[in-house]
Amino acid sequence: MDINEQRRLDRLLLSIEKPFARKIYSEKNRFIRQLYNEYLTYGTIEHVEFFSEHKTNMFNIAQVYYEKAVRVFGEQADIGTRSTSINFQLRQVEKEGFESFWKLLTMQYISEFGAKEITRISDTTKVDIRRAIIAGQAEDLGRSGIAEKILATRALSSFRAKTIAATETHNAAMFSNIETTRKLADDFEVETLKEWIPAEDERVREWHSVMRSKPAIPIDEKFIVNGRPMDRPGDPNGGASNVINCRCVLGYKAV
Repeated sequence: MDINEQRRLDRLLLSIEKPFARKIYSEKNRFIRQLYNEYLTYGTIEHVEFFSEHKTNMFNIAQVYYEKAVRVFGEQADIGTRSTSINFQLRQVEKEGFESFWKLLTMQYISEFGAKEITRISDTTKVDIRRAIIAGQAEDLGRSGIAEKILATRALSSFRAKTIAATETHNAAMFSNIETTRKLADDFEVETLKEWIPAEDERVREWHSVMRSKPAIPIDEKFIVNGRPMDRPGDPNGGASNVINCRCVLGYKAV
């Protein structure tokens, strides 16, 4: 994969993650403002329905962008062969069949990974707010002062929204890309290898950069990345040190 192709894929990721981040940012700030008003009025935020509503809203936002990432990066599946390129074959095969496949992939991703992540993200906002309340109480700020502490947690929202959107878009995209490629390999009976292609810029992790020199491996085997077995870039089994803000992609070739 040449640098122009990597840049094209990076642009595709950005086209999904930027509006995703804006939606997350907006919802987090709506929730914080809601709790600010609640605390200012009643001196408490212990209303479970507010937290449930926020989690539901976050889940609905994420689902829209998971679906986009799955479809867009499913379409990028490309198995190079000696004589031709099985470039997803959307021009030859029934597109509707793959639309159904991507819907199933989206549900699978949410079930295995996405739902847990959205819960963690929602819980993190709650923790930030409760810490603000505890700090305000310790400083004896009173109801209005503590409410302002709650409102101040918005300062964390922009950075976190960008990180969440970048990481979750990438993870869902790489999941779809490899699973669509597996389906193509099975459908066309092509033995396929995969290779980890790092995003060669100033942000790339050193241990991801060295993956460029590693040989391609069978599609169902695991990469060993900084000591962790990973099916693909963005595989949550790699842990936060391998996954957060990763921009690496996969390349494939037929044997």
